[in-house]
Amino acid sequence: MKNSTFQGISGDPVRLRRSSSDNLIDRNQFRRSGTNAMVSYWVHASDGSFACGARNAVTNNTYSTMSDETRPGIIVTSGADDGMASCRTAIPTESGNSPA
Repeated sequence: MKNSTFQGISGDPVRLRRSSSDNLIDRNQFRRSGTNAMVSYWVHASDGSFACGARNAVTNNTYSTMSDETRPGIIVTSGADDGMASCRTAIPTESGNSPA
């Protein structure tokens, strides 16, 4: 996903889930968006009954406050239940992101 603008989104604008791999979120603008983060990875099973994703990256994006405008922006989070502890490779790596 490249060169997009996400604005005024109450939920997380980009949400990756089970088995999501090789996603690149690059050079986007996130404004007043996200409940947990601008990009989140969710896993809902802690028993390993799903395939973990891997090699997701969030790079060179700009971001402002969260959707409620009272918290500073968070670019990436696992947004996860206890299941994320068994699926660390799925959480996107970050580089070159900056507050707007």
